[in-house]
Amino acid sequence: MKARFSFWLLVVILWVTPAADGQAHEAALEAGMKAFERGAFQDAVVSWTSALRGYERAGNRPGQLTTLIQLSQAESALGRYGQAVRNLEAALELADGLGDRFRLATVLAALGNVHIVIGPPETAAAHLERALALSRSLGAPALTATVLNNLGNLRATQGNHQDALIAYRESIVLARDLGHRVLAARALSNAAAALRQSGQPREAEALLDAALAEIGRGSSSHEMAFALVNVGLAYRDLRAALPDAADSLMLRAARAFTDAAAAADRIGDRRTTSYAWGYLGDSEVSTDGVDCRWSGDQDKNEKNSE
Repeated sequence: MKARFSFWLLVVILWVTPAADGQAHEAALEAGMKAFERGAFQDAVVSWTSALRGYERAGNRPGQLTTLIQLSQAESALGRYGQAVRNLEAALELADGLGDRFRLATVLAALGNVHIVIGPPETAAAHLERALALSRSLGAPALTATVLNNLGNLRATQGNHQDALIAYRESIVLARDLGHRVLAARALSNAAAALRQSGQPREAEALLDAALAEIGRGSSSHEMAFALVNVGLAYRDLRAALPDAADSLMLRAARAFTDAAAAADRIGDRRTTSYAWGYLGDSEVSTDGVDCRWSGDQDKNEKNSE
């Protein structure tokens, strides 16, 4: 499942507020966000492209910046990374010109995420480290927690599990302090993957249990549903390392998939509902060797990577 190692930008973007001028393009921006939330990524692209054109005609550069970031999220979710990078590079220029340091950090974090997927890792590291420095200097803990989680993903892909765990643990602390349960669960799930890959399956199991508990206290959203899918898959991945607990792990995986399907169904996210039920029905299929770290520009081509 490719999504378990993809990078969802919504966690960052939710803290970007568009300029309000009452124009129709604002309605298109909102329609895009609703489409994205239910997993309709191409519909989100259409709406956000319309919004971008409206902001361009109005000469509204903050609105253009917000919409370019959103568009990059949808393009990444569809696996169109080249277009995502082009949107983000345009956004980077706008953020720099506007002197908007928060959104500059947001764009750098998004670019780092895309480059974790497409490479080179040096470029991903440069963007993420710059984003981290900016977010710390701004006193933006939510953005800092997100960047740390994704920097952990980068370190883990490089086989540097110790540094990955340091980043994940700080992300967990920040997210819990903020009451951001799904962000905390994401970092917990990623840390569990790093522990499993470094030969610490019992510790990984404990973190997955903590992740499941965090998500269970949240309200239904696409983010929550996809988090549950990934936790379920991570439980499955642990079976080979913990054969004595295989049945218990599969029961917890089944619970996560069932809860994911219910959460996704409540918000009309048919894509994630389908994945959750599909994985539940396919519970005997092994996913050994598949990376389960995630940050979430998720969903992109999950089934295609199986």
